Amino acid sequence: MDAAMEDAAAQSEREWDGGGGGGGADAVLGLAGASLSLCYHEAFGPQDELILLEAADDLLPDLLQGRVTVRGRPEEEAVLCTPSATYAMKFVGNSNSVFLIPPGESAAPTSRPNATDGDDNVASATDAVASIIKVASGNIELVRTAPRLDKLRKLLNERPYVLDEDLGSDVQHKGLYTWQDLCELVQASDGELTEQLSSISAVEIDGFWRMVDDSSANTILDMILHNSVLH
Repeated sequence: MDAAMEDAAAQSEREWDGGGGGGGADAVLGLAGASLSLCYHEAFGPQDELILLEAADDLLPDLLQGRVTVRGRPEEEAVLCTPSATYAMKFVGNSNSVFLIPPGESAAPTSRPNATDGDDNVASATDAVASIIKVASGNIELVRTAPRLDKLRKLLNERPYVLDEDLGSDVQHKGLYTWQDLCELVQASDGELTEQLSSISAVEIDGFWRMVDDSSANTILDMILHNSVLH
């Protein structure tokens, strides 16, 4: 999914960079005065693949370096996870119009409509021009939340480990979960997930995270105690 998002972003940048008959974001960033002319970019439209995300400064390193993931099943409310924390994602509508301006070269300055050759001050006054690709109706806010770990114990209890089990075929792997499976199914950061696995005494056996059946756990403890007495 990350690769697909990168490809889409690269494609969008190729489409928007310097095109559309208007200036890019640099026209706004380098604006000296308060006047800015807007035009519609040739790609103007819903642009459903673009959405604004509001994030605190301490989240920027993880966001910019690609250390975040969005987790959740289609029927669940999505959360954003950094390596160590979980954030609820809440959409907040904008009361004012927010224009999205792609990167690109600024268009040549244009004279203001009331400019005349006889008025040097007015004639020399120009407006920067920027092209817009979307009007954003709102943005996503990130709110720190507790990891949703109730599902973890339920998943691992589907098939607790027993000493005499046979995992000889893929069919017999039903009800077993690898680390990657748990990351896709449980809405928690990697750090929070690791901590919870430790707290419930789950162990990784043959690549699958398991709870140990009580009877098997008692048998293993008896074997350990017996060996310690012998040696």
